[in-house]
Amino acid sequence: MRYTKNIRTLLSLSIGLAVMAGCDSTNSTQGDLSTASLSFQVPANTIMQKTTADTLLRIESAKIYLRSIQFHSGLEDSSEHEMMDDDSIAVKSDPMVVNLDLTGNTNSVVVTEIPSGTYKRVSFRLHKPENSETVLDSDFVEGTGGNQRFSVVVQGSYDGINFTYKSRRTANQHVDIEPPIVITDTVTFVNVTMLVDVNSWFMDSDSTMLNPSDSSNFTEIDNAIVRSFKAIKDNNHNGCRDDED
Repeated sequence: MRYTKNIRTLLSLSIGLAVMAGCDSTNSTQGDLSTASLSFQVPANTIMQKTTADTLLRIESAKIYLRSIQFHSGLEDSSEHEMMDDDSIAVKSDPMVVNLDLTGNTNSVVVTEIPSGTYKRVSFRLHKPENSETVLDSDFVEGTGGNQRFSVVVQGSYDGINFTYKSRRTANQHVDIEPPIVITDTVTFVNVTMLVDVNSWFMDSDSTMLNPSDSSNFTEIDNAIVRSFKAIKDNNHNGCRDDED
């Protein structure tokens, strides 16, 4: 009987300590969280581009399909294309459509909470919806086949003729944050602005305009889209690095 009583006492004490430890852990985690937002900005002069007196490209709207947005504490190993010493935080896993503001305004698209730490990189998937996936915007789908779904949709005019350019490219993007964001107990808010150089989408390496309706230009345009993202710490949402204000 004494042995049984001692076992019951030890078991009760162990359960009590476990409950207390669980409460302490939860409170500590919540106390370390700060608000972080991810915004997008496009240069204000994107609405019109010109290469010669006779060639004019006008972009009226541009939107991109994203998913799996994360902040990372590590940097990418360029030789292995993997994150080194990575501690990633999921910002938004589900798909989303980002309508790019072509007037130069910065628009916040995701707000979340992240724990203390230094975050050097943001990653996301430029995403062409899967065949079995419910598409959020009908502009990104024209049918059930994989080649009838799109990750980028741009509308505008080239030499006065309207066009709609749709990219089928899917790409896992890893973009350094300049400078890295640092979350501490005294930092309650940070913003990362993703600068998207839409001006470069329809230009080749010699700055010659690419006709969006010419299928021979599609690969070069898609490559330019993938290269056009740059991430900066931008707490005041002015499109400039905070250390350059």
